[in-house]
Amino acid sequence: MNIYSHKNSWKIFLFVFAALIILVSTWFTHNYLRKIAREEKAAVEIWAKAISRKAHLVNYTKLLFDDLQRQERKSVQIWSEATKRFIDSDYESDIKFYTDIISGNDNIPVIVTDINGVVVAKNNLDAAFDTITVLTGKTLENFTTYPPIVANIFSDLQQYIYYQDSRIFSQLKHTLDDLVQSFLDEVVENSVSTPVVILDSTRTHIISQGGQIDTTNLEKLIAESNGPITVEMPEFGTSYIYYQDSPLLTQLRYFPIILLVVIALFLLIAYILFSISRKAEQNQVWAGMAKESAHQLGTPISSLIGWIEILKEKEESRMEALEMEKDIVRLQHVSERFSKIGSKPVLARTDINSVIAEVIDYMKIRSPRRVKYEFQTEESSCPAKINPLLFSWVMENLLKNSLDAMDGQGLISIATSSQGRKVIIDITDTGKGVPKGKYKVIFNPGYSTKSRGWGLGLSLARRIIANYHRGKIFVKSSAPDAGTTFRIILNE
Repeated sequence: MNIYSHKNSWKIFLFVFAALIILVSTWFTHNYLRKIAREEKAAVEIWAKAISRKAHLVNYTKLLFDDLQRQERKSVQIWSEATKRFIDSDYESDIKFYTDIISGNDNIPVIVTDINGVVVAKNNLDAAFDTITVLTGKTLENFTTYPPIVANIFSDLQQYIYYQDSRIFSQLKHTLDDLVQSFLDEVVENSVSTPVVILDSTRTHIISQGGQIDTTNLEKLIAESNGPITVEMPEFGTSYIYYQDSPLLTQLRYFPIILLVVIALFLLIAYILFSISRKAEQNQVWAGMAKESAHQLGTPISSLIGWIEILKEKEESRMEALEMEKDIVRLQHVSERFSKIGSKPVLARTDINSVIAEVIDYMKIRSPRRVKYEFQTEESSCPAKINPLLFSWVMENLLKNSLDAMDGQGLISIATSSQGRKVIIDITDTGKGVPKGKYKVIFNPGYSTKSRGWGLGLSLARRIIANYHRGKIFVKSSAPDAGTTFRIILNE
C-alpha cells in the first residue's frame, strides 16, 4: 500500500492547475498590452501628423514674415537715405522732397543725440524709452542695429540720429517668436505624454526635449527610439523628432512578470499554509490516536498484572508468570511511549550505548536465528540529550525495518561515535537496499513496500528524532541487494 503516491498525484494536479492559471493570466495580459501599445502608437502618429502640419503653418508664417521684413528694411533704408540727403542737400526742391519723406515717418523709432549722447530729440518711442535723457547702456545697444546718421548742424557741432526697425515690424517679430516657442512647447509637452526629443539636421544638436528621456548618448537614443518624424522647423530647417514609449506603457510591459511573481508567490504561500495545516492536523491525529491507544492499553495491562500476581503464587506456574511479567513490563513501556506522543518529552543526558544495548538484547530474542547483530562503539560511554523511552522506540523501528529488508538472514551493525558536540549513530543492514530516488520518500507517512504495511515506522522515527530531539535521521548510503545505512545525529 502506498498512500503517499496519492499525495503526489494531488501535488501534480495542483501544480498543473497553477501553471494553467499563470499561462491564461499571462496570455490575457500580453494581448491587453499589445492592444494598449497599438492605441498609443496610433495616438502618437496622429499627434505627429498634427505637429507636422503645424510646423508647415509656422514655416509658411515665417516666409511671410521674411518677406515683410525685407519690405520693412527697404522702408527704413529709404527713410535713412532720405534723412542723410536732406542733411547734405543744398537745393530747395530736394529739401522739400526729403522733408516729406522724413515727416511722414510715424512708425520708425528715432533718437537724436549730441556728441556726448545727450538726447536732443526723439520720436515714435515706446513708453519704456520715452523718458530717457542720455543714450547709454542697454538703450544704446537697442539702437545700434543700424549705424547712426551723422548730421553736421554747424561746422563745429555734430548730432547723431539713431533709429530702429519699425514698431510694426518689431511687434510682428515678437508674435512670430511666440508662435515658434509655442510650437516647441507643444512638441515637448505633448498630449500623449510621450518622451520626445527634437534634433537638428545633423542629429547631433538637441533643439528641444520633453518627458523623461535620457539624452546623454544620442546614438543610443536614436537606435532605441521610435521615428524619426521629419519636420521643417522655423530657424532650424530640416529637423527630426524621435519619441519613446510612454512611461505608462513601459511600466505595463513589466506587469506580466510582476503578475507571474505575485501568482507564484500566492500559490507558494497557499501551498505552505496548506502543508502546515495538513501537518498540524496529522500531528493532532497522531497525538490523539497515540494517547487513546495508551488509554485503552492501561485497563488490560492492569488486569494482566493482577492475574500474573495470582499465577506467581502457584508453584507450578511461577516460571511462566515471571516470563509473562517481562512482556507486561514491555507493554507498560509501549503504553508510556504512546502517552508521550503530542506532549513535550523530558530530555536528559543519557548513555546512548546502554540504551542501544538494551534494544539489541530485546530484538535478538525476537529475531530469526540467521540474523546476527554487531555493536561497535568508540567509547564505553556516549552521552546525549534524549528521552530513553522514545529513543529506544526509534531504534526498535529501525531494527525492525532492517529485519524486513533482509528476509530472515543477514547482519545488522550498529556503530556510535562522537564528533564535537554531536553523537553519530549508524545502523547498517545487508538487506535489499533503497533506491536513491526514495531516500526521502521512505520517511513520509503512508509509504510502504509491504502489501500489509502502514508506512508508519520510519515516519514515526523521523518525527521523534526531528521534532522531539532536534536531531537528524536520514539514509546515509544504500545499494540494491547490498544493504542500507541509516544515520542519526543527536546533540550531546
